[in-house]
Amino acid sequence: MKEFVYEHMVLLNETNAMAGVVYFSNFVKWQGMAREFILSQHPKFKEMMSRPIEMITQNCSVNFLGHLYFGDKIQIKVTTRRILPASFVLVFRYFNKETNQLIATGEQKVAFANLQTRELCETPEEIRQLAQSVEEKEK
Repeated sequence: MKEFVYEHMVLLNETNAMAGVVYFSNFVKWQGMAREFILSQHPKFKEMMSRPIEMITQNCSVNFLGHLYFGDKIQIKVTTRRILPASFVLVFRYFNKETNQLIATGEQKVAFANLQTRELCETPEEIRQLAQSVEEKEK
């Protein structure tokens, strides 16, 4: 299965500092960072950002399966599901890069809105193509 991969090293400010365990809200922050990294890889990224369209997170979740600690290197593997005209779901799998242990999974449903009318609109074609390039096939 094709996927986007975003890598990150856990910093001290992302932990509870006492035992060095990553604070839970950082998993959601990393979803946003991975999403932005993927978009920035598109050759028309700057052009897309100048359009009067915004990406809205409609919901997100994280399921914790293990812990990460200060200094851990992580890989967040991103695929998509349920691509519709105005929305799709991003699927995140968080791995400890050194042990390859699956640490967490998560999802984010994103939709698109016109900034001028505030109404939902179709996903920009370039973003739809990115999403389709890593779409998980339904079983």
